[in-house]
Amino acid sequence: MGTYKKGILGSFRGIIGTVIGSIWNGIHYMRSLPEPSSKSPSTEQMNIRFRFSLIGSFVKLMQAHIAEGYQSFTNGMTPANAATGYHLKNAITGMAPDYQIDFPKVILSVGKLNKARNIKAVPAVGGEIDCDWEMSSFTEYDEKLDSATFVVYNPERNMVVSARKAITRSALKYKMLVPFDFVGDEVHLWMYFVSPSGKSVSNSNYLGKITVL
Repeated sequence: MGTYKKGILGSFRGIIGTVIGSIWNGIHYMRSLPEPSSKSPSTEQMNIRFRFSLIGSFVKLMQAHIAEGYQSFTNGMTPANAATGYHLKNAITGMAPDYQIDFPKVILSVGKLNKARNIKAVPAVGGEIDCDWEMSSFTEYDEKLDSATFVVYNPERNMVVSARKAITRSALKYKMLVPFDFVGDEVHLWMYFVSPSGKSVSNSNYLGKITVL
């Protein structure tokens, strides 16, 4: 079913006969309804579907951070699409159909702020991860009041926990707490900075794979 916006020659959303109307990123599109195929998908088509499913699920799980971290991609591309494109190209390892995410290559934010320097993350008893880093010389891309966000992903449980804008850049350390249920699990940890206005971010740092104590 279609919905007309400006008369019979205006834009619409939905299906009318063999035509599909849609809106993406504020732009109205119209395309033909694809014909159903009786052919089984090829091996390459199946592999593409496996990769899209893997990355699509991960990006959806990280959507709050992706929306903030990829906010600079505004030229006809949503943050989710930008992140999906990058990770499909750069962050998949393994052989079909057993593809896996290459976590060291995951980037949760892309921006002009300076990254953390010489950052370390060490597990401590009680579901705690102790993080510390160093300051660099202050520039317009490296301010004391930038906030640090920490993101923990547990692959076994497919869960994400985070501390958003948890502490300022100048604090130089932070104790990240994760759920007690994570004790004994291996998790992956990232960190990135956000400006006081929330409009600028740094590229994210991958802090490594850590076993929660």
